[in-house]
Amino acid sequence: DGTLTAVGTSAARITFTASSGTMNGYWRSIYFRSTASASRLSYVNVFYGGQNNAATGWAAVVVNECSPVFDNLVVSDSGTHGLNFFGGNAAPTLTNSVSQWNSWKGMAVGGWTAATITNTAFNNNTDYAMEVWPNARILGFTGVTATANKSNSGNGVQHRGGTITANETWPNGLA
Repeated sequence: DGTLTAVGTSAARITFTASSGTMNGYWRSIYFRSTASASRLSYVNVFYGGQNNAATGWAAVVVNECSPVFDNLVVSDSGTHGLNFFGGNAAPTLTNSVSQWNSWKGMAVGGWTAATITNTAFNNNTDYAMEVWPNARILGFTGVTATANKSNSGNGVQHRGGTITANETWPNGLA
């Protein structure tokens, strides 16, 4: 619990990874709880996290009811989702980032979350590029691309049921 600030540069990125080995899901996750809204990851790599158990939040980077800022974040080789944002007060921002080579989806956005996602790529994930649950709000959804997810049949956003009660506009190629 608390605030995590990890700010690198384009020439000197900060990397969170396995202490040994290169297996998807080797370690748990970076988990942001309700007290972590002032957190920021900038020019950060997160490799081989997302261990497949409930304690991880089912992703390498987890946001639960807070609003951290992520820019120039690379999440790769998670044993589950690359990123998982959920919880009623969650309003994270993801910009200029990449989620790739993850064992599940590149990103999951749970209900009652308001996530801002811009200029982000979802590439080569085993399942869909993104998963969106009922009542989730995706804001500023521009410059988002999806390539080679689920052998190219998952280059889109998977809606997890519920009723769509307002207009939704998805960028060309993400439907």
